[in-house]
Amino acid sequence: MILYRDNTIKFTQLYRFSDGERYEELKEDLENLLILGVQIESITCDGNRALIKAIRKVCPQVTLQRCVIHVQRMCRIWLSSNPKSIPGQELRKIVSTLHLIQSKQELSFWLLELANWDTRHHQFVNEKTVNPITGKYWYKHKRSCTEIG
Repeated sequence: MILYRDNTIKFTQLYRFSDGERYEELKEDLENLLILGVQIESITCDGNRALIKAIRKVCPQVTLQRCVIHVQRMCRIWLSSNPKSIPGQELRKIVSTLHLIQSKQELSFWLLELANWDTRHHQFVNEKTVNPITGKYWYKHKRSCTEIG
């Protein structure tokens, strides 16, 4: 089920039963919401590529953000519950506070903490392994901070 909900008035605007999040269906849903007179100011989503593409096509002016819970969930998957490296442990701790942000000032402090982490561990995050025969390389921590641990 795909749900379009107004978080301010706590009311479902539209829903669709689907066997997948397909671009054409999502685009149609957004167009229908606009036809119905719904003013879309912002969209919070799970980061699905088809949805992002539909949003950019139908209402490109809308503020788009990733759901905090989905961000934390993916970080927990990538980092594991108990990262083995010090950078992974530090990043896990930073990510675990994301949902506590309540103001722009707290967001600024959180982003500063994340930027400081990146500065401290930039070399670690960008470590490469080189194949001596082909000269090709790959990142040891493939998804930047995501594979730490």
